[in-house]
Amino acid sequence: ESLLSFRNGTVIEPSSDLGIKLSQVDNYLESQKAKIVTAASDDAFETEYQNMLDQLEKYSIADIDAEYDKVYKEYCEKKSDKIEDVNAGLY
Repeated sequence: ESLLSFRNGTVIEPSSDLGIKLSQVDNYLESQKAKIVTAASDDAFETEYQNMLDQLEKYSIADIDAEYDKVYKEYCEKKSDKIEDVNAGLY
């Protein structure tokens, strides 16, 4: 069982303020993928990418991330386990 599965239920209640923001983030990211990936130039890519980061900030992405982090830490405590630096040794 993965420490990231959070299988004991929904991490963020969909009808909560944070759940609504998460839905907005999901919908926004889905609508922006093609625009960012198919940007005509490096400058266009950078502009679109920065626009995406700015919009995610407006959707309280830091609060969403903090909630996931809290639940992850609780789950790790329950399982007496944690994820080590998965990128260690790759570089």
